[in-house]
Amino acid sequence: MTNSSSGGLFIISPPIKTYKPGSKFGFFLLSDLHLGAASCDEELIKYDLSEAVKRKDRILILGDVMDMITTRDKKRYDPASMASWLNGRSDIINAQIERAVILLTPASKAGLVDMVACGNHETKIEKHNNLDPISILIDCLQSKNQNTISYGGYAGFINYSFSSSSRANQYLKIFYWHGIGGGTSVSGGAAEFEKKSFIEDVHVMWFAHKHIRLAYETDHLSVDSKGNLKTHNRWNIRTGGYLKPYVAQTQSDLLESGRHSNYAADSFLRSYSPGGVRVVIDFPLDKSDPRICIEYSSKLF
Repeated sequence: MTNSSSGGLFIISPPIKTYKPGSKFGFFLLSDLHLGAASCDEELIKYDLSEAVKRKDRILILGDVMDMITTRDKKRYDPASMASWLNGRSDIINAQIERAVILLTPASKAGLVDMVACGNHETKIEKHNNLDPISILIDCLQSKNQNTISYGGYAGFINYSFSSSSRANQYLKIFYWHGIGGGTSVSGGAAEFEKKSFIEDVHVMWFAHKHIRLAYETDHLSVDSKGNLKTHNRWNIRTGGYLKPYVAQTQSDLLESGRHSNYAADSFLRSYSPGGVRVVIDFPLDKSDPRICIEYSSKLF
């Protein structure tokens, strides 16, 4: 039993996967779905998840699955910014968890969801309402689909192991953190990886929260005990959100239903490419080290 003051990082080790030379494994990273927000693009979420299921990617979700803006939140609550399916419901927390269960059930039923983590929208509910929406969501998915999904907390490490009869075990190490702070630019979103560079020995650093999608690679140098120079490559990934802040409104719609807007639109924030990022680990036919490549998911409208 751990001390009540301990914690802060989760260490997740999914079951070992077997591989053959020439095989590939895909991992679909996504975050900031914000189910319950009027500007949430549920069709894009469904599309991205269905494509990940078709590819049999392992699916990892890094927080803000649900918008979780409650009526007592004086700073953020606005009836016009809430999804229409919440209209007339007083149990809006229940409704958003139910919606998330429905949306994630196909991927969960396929046994592909490895982790769901918390975002600041969920931890605020935990702090002020004494209820953890992500824990409840995972319990509902597991009881419904009879498979294991890890609770990711706000930050932690995921260590994937791969075994082969002809080679030594290989690993894919991911550090994840939902993130904090207000809106920023692409350069600011990238600079945050430098500030958090005290995390070592991982192949992927994964952040969310800013609704900016980017991925770039950095080299990290070291010298081994024999004096040989070693280069370790790391991917820095930020997954985008699933909100559409800017939608045109007509005068007739204004007269019928009032002004519709949201925080991003009223703050005139830049709109960035939405969606997740796919990480692919490729095991070559020869005995060279596995390669990691990055793919953006894009839906043409």
